[in-house]
Amino acid sequence: MPTVDAATFQRDFGRYRDVADQEPVRVTSQGKVVGAFLSSHDLEDYERLKRLERRIPVAGEAEHNVVDATKATAGFHSADEQEAYDCWYRGKVEAALAGDKSRISHEVAMARIDALIESKRHAPPRLDR
Repeated sequence: MPTVDAATFQRDFGRYRDVADQEPVRVTSQGKVVGAFLSSHDLEDYERLKRLERRIPVAGEAEHNVVDATKATAGFHSADEQEAYDCWYRGKVEAALAGDKSRISHEVAMARIDALIESKRHAPPRLDR
């Protein structure tokens, strides 16, 4: 992340606006960081994360899954759409947990996926596409 003093930032604002499209720019005054300049996209991400941070329950205070805390930031168009998705998702999770399929560890699953990806990398190209 580039760092620039406030006077230079003010004088060359257009340049740092372009730089901020690629990465945030730290602004200093008398050698101390006093702020940062973000692209509009980075600002939206920051604001979304701040909203999420406020909604994540502290351990011991939450009665529901963290999914409850994060669903408001998932981009739903209405509360009904959000609730329908939440209901569907909970049903999927409950069905998976109640299922009698053999359970494997995360490490085993990842090893299988890695092996599959590696085999696809070395497989001859398919001509039927």
